[in-house]
Amino acid sequence: MMKVSLRFLFVILCLPVAALFAQSARPNVIMIIADDLRYDAFSVTGGPDFLNTPSINKIANEGARFDNYYCVYPLCVPARAAMMTGLYPHSNGAVDNCTYIKPGIKTLAQVLDSAGYHTGMIGKYHIAAKKQNGWDYWFATSRKIEYENPTFFFNSTEQIKTGHVENIIFDTVHKYLSQVDTPFFVTIGHPSPHRPVVPLPQYDGIFDDIDMPIPENFYQFSAWYPSFLYEDSNKIYEKEKTISKDFRNYFSGILAVEDNVTNIFSILQDRNLLNNTMIIFTSDNGANYGEHALKGKGKAYEPSIHLPLFIRYPAWYPANTVVDDDFFTLNIDIMPTILQAAKINPDKYHPQGTSLQKQISGEVQRDAFLFENIKLKTGTCDAIEESDRPSMRGVITNDFKYVKSQCDKLTEELYDLNADPLETTNLVKEANYQNVLNEMRAQLTALKLQYFDTLKKDKKIEDCNLIKSNPNAITYFKVEDNIPLKISPNPVDESLNLYGDFNTATSITITNLMGQVAFSHAFVESA
Repeated sequence: MMKVSLRFLFVILCLPVAALFAQSARPNVIMIIADDLRYDAFSVTGGPDFLNTPSINKIANEGARFDNYYCVYPLCVPARAAMMTGLYPHSNGAVDNCTYIKPGIKTLAQVLDSAGYHTGMIGKYHIAAKKQNGWDYWFATSRKIEYENPTFFFNSTEQIKTGHVENIIFDTVHKYLSQVDTPFFVTIGHPSPHRPVVPLPQYDGIFDDIDMPIPENFYQFSAWYPSFLYEDSNKIYEKEKTISKDFRNYFSGILAVEDNVTNIFSILQDRNLLNNTMIIFTSDNGANYGEHALKGKGKAYEPSIHLPLFIRYPAWYPANTVVDDDFFTLNIDIMPTILQAAKINPDKYHPQGTSLQKQISGEVQRDAFLFENIKLKTGTCDAIEESDRPSMRGVITNDFKYVKSQCDKLTEELYDLNADPLETTNLVKEANYQNVLNEMRAQLTALKLQYFDTLKKDKKIEDCNLIKSNPNAITYFKVEDNIPLKISPNPVDESLNLYGDFNTATSITITNLMGQVAFSHAFVESA
């Protein structure tokens, strides 16, 4: 059963008459899509207090925050195509960063354009660079990340613009929103905070004196992990200071998006359009910043697939609405949700997603979802999309996460999300979890059938397997006074790395296998 708080019911019953009346008018829609933005970035989602984003938070505080929002395939083009079509990438054709949506599949822009909406695309679309059908106004970046002097396509004409990409997007959004006729649908794609981030000059170095949130599980898996996971050194963090540097740029990059949102609120207020405009704020996918020592995205781990979704639309959501029930909302739900708000029946376009309103009402409930990552090994994507990595499919529930990689040896991952929310221990070899494992295997088969996941081209089997033990893994332990320490490697041959908080008085003694003291040192408490 769906759980809805009494507060939520109360505010619905107390909706002002003006908000109820607004439901009869077709809303304007603004969809703001950041790049590689994690769920935990903002204070309203448990993020750090040092990131001040009042305008982004305002979307959530004056509307709805969806806490269980996930992407089905955490990679730029597949994620964006899923939002635009309401279909899984295996169904819409955009299965990697080099493929496109299949001809004949209607996108959100095409449907709204044919219904009389003015449609605009500004910034990163990434599914294509040149103008696509359904867009009246097109000013999109190329399919590369360029922060300085970027290439844009105005309609299908290539232009190199001088300056920072976020300033160019800011100015273009301002001009477009200040004069576009209603009803309108505009998508604003920010390259920020995609790595390597180049912050706006005014924000460069703003967080240099602030400690960054190094993840608790910053260490490689110790056992039963996929063999391909640590093969690419460019995808691995080795030092905490590297994570800190990346995080500082990441948070600095978000401030450019915040400036744009502030400007959007100002324009809508000036034009008296705020209360009949649906503002959607989200990301294409998340990214790992040191969890399991990994960087990047594409995998089913929480930082990569769990995203922020804030929607301000008074006709549907009173202020401070929090949708934190056990059902999952997905990026394939964006298209049918917007179509329902625009008084268009989404069923005509056969989306695999479902309107968020149907889920909130309890008409539809999703207690598990299908994850995918597809590697077709074709064309230029051989280099770009890690051609040595296998395709993956998985099932995520509230209790467990199961992922199967297309390897020549059985390569599966199973995590107990209640007992192990940091996803540190793969349980596929644990006797007590074999029944769960078999249930998740069956559920994966059922979900693939439900979503017609029979992509014939995706049959490549890679040479990979589960690694039984990892010599580079860090062992965590605690000493007296509960001081957390970690040591790598363990046992050690010639040298070791010891990490810990030595701001309190303690002593360290290291012995060899014969019990002889090899090292001893006393730390005094810092002043």
